Amino acid sequence: MAQDFSIEKPEVSEALAETLGNAVVLYFKAHGHHWNVVGNDFSQFHDFFADIYEDIYSSFDALAENMRKLGAFAPYKLVEFAQLSSVKDANVGTNAMSMCKDLYDSNEIMIRSLDNCFAVADAANEQGIADFIAGRIDMHKKWRWQLNAFLTSESSGESEAVQPVEVETEEVFMDEQPVFAAGSLAKTPAPKKDRIKGSKTNKAGSASGTKSARKVKFSDKIEKSLKEKVSKHNESAPNGRKASLSMLKAVYRRGAGAFSTSHRPGMTRDQWAMGRVNAFLRLLKSGKPANSNYTTDNDLLPASHPRSSKKSNSAVTAGALLEENYDAELTVEIKDQEEYASIEEAILAMAEFSGFGYEIEPSLKAAWARGVKDNQNPFDRALDLAEYGYQSIDADLLPLKENVDHA
Repeated sequence: MAQDFSIEKPEVSEALAETLGNAVVLYFKAHGHHWNVVGNDFSQFHDFFADIYEDIYSSFDALAENMRKLGAFAPYKLVEFAQLSSVKDANVGTNAMSMCKDLYDSNEIMIRSLDNCFAVADAANEQGIADFIAGRIDMHKKWRWQLNAFLTSESSGESEAVQPVEVETEEVFMDEQPVFAAGSLAKTPAPKKDRIKGSKTNKAGSASGTKSARKVKFSDKIEKSLKEKVSKHNESAPNGRKASLSMLKAVYRRGAGAFSTSHRPGMTRDQWAMGRVNAFLRLLKSGKPANSNYTTDNDLLPASHPRSSKKSNSAVTAGALLEENYDAELTVEIKDQEEYASIEEAILAMAEFSGFGYEIEPSLKAAWARGVKDNQNPFDRALDLAEYGYQSIDADLLPLKENVDHA
């Protein structure tokens, strides 16, 4: 691609161009797998591949704009992207595990490209670019972990990619009800004799039955972001309009749950939930929502707020009622399997219950898939991982302990 002679630090713009080329090809690959995956586990992989391609797409503008800031022109022709990219096409068919393996391998190429771009930018003292690339490296390492969670060998207990798992029957059933149909959960649980007994260190049958309530856990990354929002908001907010961490956590959790029902295309669960937090903070400070239809979190506003739905003559009583609201919003209890309307609803509850945060969802889905493959109750299999974590039989699906970012 022709460049003009006013380019600053051409080695950085060239590294950015290569990274953009790899990103574009990887994006189309993930989007294609999202379109074409088939099978009983269609729903979870269709959504998972969408999470990947939407995240990659969000990086395009920043990569191109950083090139323009250096005086270089960004590539835009398909032939240019093909020439720049080391990510190549692969004929993987429609099998979800083959697609995961293809994305895992391509993502490794992407990480190497990003590592090179970071090193070049850092050496050129382009710290803004280096910081952005560091964030992208972190995201692609997240995709590495989550893709590997689906591919990890169960028998060896080691984190190594394996061949696709083939389910012998065309459709897997539990008590004559489909357990992996898109968007649905079996209404009849498996007989107790067919349920998994947990890991060697867990009590027999511990994964079945209603669990005691727990506080919803957030990853360190989310917790830090919410704390920063509280601090920034309270710097200029008048009395009676202050935010608290528990308040924003409650709003975030509502947004995370609402994501499963409806969200704007191209957004992740975290982005959707944070968007709701931002809307709430605007309402809290100004007294008016950006959208007049936004009233669903009025019960979380301080009682003195003009739009609060919690009114009381006693400030002490009002504060106590508000804290009760927060406690209710930040408590999760695992219900019986038949009480969940869909697999996604059950997995989301398990993620909140686990203590690892929402980021553990792909690992829980992988544990569910193992349960289907082994003719065990997949609900119990996933719940065992959520409840016992590194003591579970599926602990190999979790990130390495030193990489866990929750308290």
